[in-house]
Amino acid sequence: MERMAGLERRMAQTMQQIIIAAATLFVKDGYDATSMDAIALAAGISRKTLFNYVDSKPALITMVIRHHLSEPVTTPLKENAELSTGEIEDFFPRFDRTLKAMAECRVLMRLGVEYANLFSSDDNDPVIDLEPNRTARIARTKLLQSIGKIRADIPAEDIVRHFEILRNAVFRRWLKSNNSSIEWLEREIDQIKAIITNGIKVI
Repeated sequence: MERMAGLERRMAQTMQQIIIAAATLFVKDGYDATSMDAIALAAGISRKTLFNYVDSKPALITMVIRHHLSEPVTTPLKENAELSTGEIEDFFPRFDRTLKAMAECRVLMRLGVEYANLFSSDDNDPVIDLEPNRTARIARTKLLQSIGKIRADIPAEDIVRHFEILRNAVFRRWLKSNNSSIEWLEREIDQIKAIITNGIKVI
C-alpha cells in the first residue's frame, strides 16, 4: 500500500513538472515553436517518459489548460450555491474576480482557444472541468426560482446553459482579438447580464 502511494506521488510530481514546463514554454516561445523534446528537457525527464504521460502536443496543451483552469486561476473563482442577496444578481458569478483572473493569464487562455477548444461550449471544452461552478449556479438558479425572483417555467439547467454559451462567445471573441482591454470585456459581460436578466425576470 505504501509503495503504491509512493508511486502515485511520484507520478503526480512528474505530471506537475510536465505541466509547469509546458505552460512556461507555450507562453514564452509559442505553441508551434515548442517541441515535445524541449518540454521533456525543461521538465527534467526523458522524451520516453514524457510520452508515457501524454501522447501528443495537442493533448498536452489541453491538459495544461485544464490544470490551469482547475487550480491556480479558479481558486478565487469558486462559486457556492448560497444566495447572498436573494435577488436576481445572485444568478451571476463574481465577474470582477473572473475577469481579473482572465486578464492575468490571457496569453495562456488565448492558446487554449486556438488549440484546445477553450470556451467553445462543446463536449471537448476544457472549461467543462469547472463542473462544480455549473452545479452551484444551477442550485442558485433553483433557489431564486423557488422564492419567486426569476421565472420558474424555464428549467434552471437551460437558463444556466444559455448563460454559459453567451459568456463563452464573449470570452472567445476577446481572447482571439488584439484588444486586451478588460474594460471592453466588462462592457460585453454587462450586455450578457442584461440579456439574461430580461429573459428570466418575473414580469
